Amino acid sequence: MSISLYIFVTMKTEQRIFTELYERSGLTQVEFAERVGTDQPNISKLKNGRATPKLDTLEKYAEKLGYVIDVKVRKLMTIAVILLVSIAGHGQELSREAEMLRAEEPKYYEPIREMAVEQWGSDHQMVVYTINTQVESFFKWLDYYLSQESGTPERDILIKAMVNWNKGKEDEWKYDWSMVVYEFEKQIKAYKSY
Repeated sequence: MSISLYIFVTMKTEQRIFTELYERSGLTQVEFAERVGTDQPNISKLKNGRATPKLDTLEKYAEKLGYVIDVKVRKLMTIAVILLVSIAGHGQELSREAEMLRAEEPKYYEPIREMAVEQWGSDHQMVVYTINTQVESFFKWLDYYLSQESGTPERDILIKAMVNWNKGKEDEWKYDWSMVVYEFEKQIKAYKSY
């Protein structure tokens, strides 16, 4: 069985892979530790971000849990891409949402485009794919932002996620929108659990 996700490896990616493995297992920390052959304090450190697992360790954990992690490395830019789903049909042209954002709100579109070009260079298919996924995440963020009341813990969590994934100067709109949304959703889930 393989994990169905597509992750661009950036900062904290190993942590994201660990989180995905841990959550999909449905096990407690003790059970997870026993299953993968380590102890609970190590799992606690990984789960809370106080330690970062190595990719080979994650591959061993995945194997013991019945998953496969397939890693493809793009040497030119030292960017690894975890490919576990097909991207067939993606990245051919800008999505309708991306076209709309480009035409109506270039202030938000241009930073997304610039970051995609910086990341993928002349791999135009991946540039377009990245723009489309970032624009999709941007609109998801916008929905979350508009639905949260100012001054609420939820809005504060959303703003903190933005601060954590800001890739530019304070007055620029350079965010890794996919990571902003991912962090917000995980933090909200944790917040609402207690």
